Amino acid sequence: MFKSLIDFFKGGIEALRLFIEDLDRYAYMCKLPKYCAPLMLFIFPQTWAIVTYRIGHWIYKSKLPKFIKYPLLVFYYIIKRITEILTCIEISHRAEIDEGLWIFHRCVVIGDINVGNDVAIGANAVVIKDVPDNARVAGVPAKVIK
Repeated sequence: MFKSLIDFFKGGIEALRLFIEDLDRYAYMCKLPKYCAPLMLFIFPQTWAIVTYRIGHWIYKSKLPKFIKYPLLVFYYIIKRITEILTCIEISHRAEIDEGLWIFHRCVVIGDINVGNDVAIGANAVVIKDVPDNARVAGVPAKVIK
């Protein structure tokens, strides 16, 4: 049990690192210094969806005992639904998203897919296939446009 708790916290540290990279990307795109990255939470609602995804993915991938994991998943699903209502962005917790995601309103990332580093997902996109690094995707279903 202690090993699973240690792995859980290691996964949390990794999720936090990836989220910081996402915020840095938003600050860079706005031509702001890195220390302004936490402000992106208040400027861009898309970051709320990314935070929710990172938390859900962390809980989903953890190997915690069921009596700990299930209450956390219930909490995650409640927060996920609230975030979806507020941002109109749905990101599956089964997706593997690398650092530097730039996501626009009303898009959906569905299923067990991989999204590479420094990817931008356009508004109203429905991502159902893997996305390579440094790609820009848009459309229904989403296709790489750059």
